[in-house]
Amino acid sequence: MDPVRDTGRFKEKIRAALHRAVHAVLVFLDLIGVYSYQRVDQEAQLSRFRSHHIEFRGLLTANNNFLTVVNELEESRMGDALPHPAWVKKQVLRAAVDVHRMVKCLNAISDNRYPKLAERYQTISDELAGRLEGVSSSAPSSWVLDLSEIRAEHAWLVGGKMANLGEIRNGIGLPTPPGFAVTAEAYQSIIRAHGFLPDDTANLPVSGEDQPKEEGMTIPETIEMSILDAYDRLTQTLGTPPAVAVRSSATAEDLPGASFAGQQDTYLWVRGVDEVLHHMRRCISSLYTARAIAYRANKGFDDDGLAISVGVQKMANAYTAGVMFTIHPANGDRSVIVIDSNFGFGESVVSGEVTPDHFVVNKVTLDIIERVVSQKQLCVTVDPKTQTAQAMEIPFERQKVQSLIDDEITELAWMGKRIEKHYGQPMDIEWAVDKDLPAGGNIFILQARPETVWSAKTQTGRGTAGGSAMDYILSGMLAGKRVG
Repeated sequence: MDPVRDTGRFKEKIRAALHRAVHAVLVFLDLIGVYSYQRVDQEAQLSRFRSHHIEFRGLLTANNNFLTVVNELEESRMGDALPHPAWVKKQVLRAAVDVHRMVKCLNAISDNRYPKLAERYQTISDELAGRLEGVSSSAPSSWVLDLSEIRAEHAWLVGGKMANLGEIRNGIGLPTPPGFAVTAEAYQSIIRAHGFLPDDTANLPVSGEDQPKEEGMTIPETIEMSILDAYDRLTQTLGTPPAVAVRSSATAEDLPGASFAGQQDTYLWVRGVDEVLHHMRRCISSLYTARAIAYRANKGFDDDGLAISVGVQKMANAYTAGVMFTIHPANGDRSVIVIDSNFGFGESVVSGEVTPDHFVVNKVTLDIIERVVSQKQLCVTVDPKTQTAQAMEIPFERQKVQSLIDDEITELAWMGKRIEKHYGQPMDIEWAVDKDLPAGGNIFILQARPETVWSAKTQTGRGTAGGSAMDYILSGMLAGKRVG
């Protein structure tokens, strides 16, 4: 055996393998039109590559979304009750949009090498439209749903944000600020009514002014009357025209890989029905700001399947607010509930502008086992003159006063236990104590979402990170899960 000769043979094999690999890549790139053996302008080639990359990502996203819809339809067949026809229609239309997106992306990548796919899609789409013609596209109300009517299964109609609040209110029985949702069906009717949006949003600039432009957007009379009626009912419930939050709830915001959080606008301390209508138009228009268009383009989402609901809720005039975790965010201990609070609105806690008061509660007994009262110099509250939120200095004598009384801490922890049990996992919860309402019924849940940091970690053995085996068993029992 000659080591030198063997080494030479090995190197030759490596070079040959690399040559074959490079050749295969070049052949593939040539096939999809990204690379050509002919000399081309490098900038043009780079631009072409970027375009094809975006289309390819869009194809993969559409394929994943399509498979999700198919899975949801399959699961609905296994249930004890038949799904609502409106929901089935919505799922079928979602699937059709995803297939259309895949066809468009594939032909864009291949320089329209498969025109028959588009023709076949159109044939199938027309057949589906005929079969679905007699099926209502909406749930109990076409345009507006009161929060008392909303559950988690209405996410396709009111978006993930409002569906989640409805589930907390009606599925768990915990208080949320009252309000209503202008549905995605209303949005679709508005844009169909006068076509205020451009036909091809892909050609819109993705830089420059990033403000929603609602000028010229009119709301059909039937939808406007539904909104007026809903606002009147809210006023009657509260006894006075309320200041409300007007916030978007996009139907795509909970899709895997694209949260859409913060991509649409939210308006606080809105007063009067005319201002509600004005800011609702701004919410709808925020789908088509430069920022939002760029985000969807980057994620590969087609505008054809996107819709938005608008939530209108009473502003929680918070005396105290903050966040609550049903797992310790620092060490993953599931046997405790952690509450951070400050005077005023929760923005000061979420943003980290202040060091909040910190409470740790035993999840079993609801005893407060740790408390840290911080010196809180600032809070965010409403300016009585302008009726807008602003940061204000806390008087020195109140800076070291505990922002929650013990009874409120205990009640919040009890609420947290119920939310975690309902969802079957640790939760990240926003809350507020409303000073407009009497004590004992003035704690509102503003939002609840799954905790993502520790929940994503792989559990080993019987314990969880930062917790003992007994902690794990107890937390599992508290969450309503089988342990063992």
